[in-house]
Amino acid sequence: MRIVVVGISGAGKTTMANEIASKLALPLSELDALYWRAGWQRDLDDFSRRVEGAISAETWVIDGNYNVVRRSIWMRATHLVWLDYGLAVVMYRVILRSIIRNIRQEKLWDGNKDTWRLWFRADHPIRRAWRNWGLLRREIDEMLRSSEYAHLVVLRLRRPREASNAIDKLMDLSKQR
Repeated sequence: MRIVVVGISGAGKTTMANEIASKLALPLSELDALYWRAGWQRDLDDFSRRVEGAISAETWVIDGNYNVVRRSIWMRATHLVWLDYGLAVVMYRVILRSIIRNIRQEKLWDGNKDTWRLWFRADHPIRRAWRNWGLLRREIDEMLRSSEYAHLVVLRLRRPREASNAIDKLMDLSKQR
């Protein structure tokens, strides 16, 4: 199985992807970890190479929504889990996560930390979630209607309580292979 987990910032993609990878014993790649370099720097060419390396494997779980690599991931994926939660759920989660990361001074990708100062940047997850929630929903919905992605088995979750059932379904599907 090659499973991609998508949704807006704060929806719970990484948590869901970790759970799926653990229960199905699949390798996991987090797109944020492949994208961000120290000092919040990024290199799109390097990112694309890293993603191509990750998706060249026979099985995997990947979480993330980066436009620059979305098509190649989706074309190679067999399953897509879409965390399509309401705006209130997403905003609660992304704000709480950001507060906790700041208080605990958690190290993120390549040693980066979320700081209160970063909250003012347009690309901070809270601002990005608020600004792009509806846009990303429409974008993903439109893409999934395309015949280009008809091969994907799609699990669209609209409420967090549906997550455990989705993992059970993926486990059942993996046994059928």
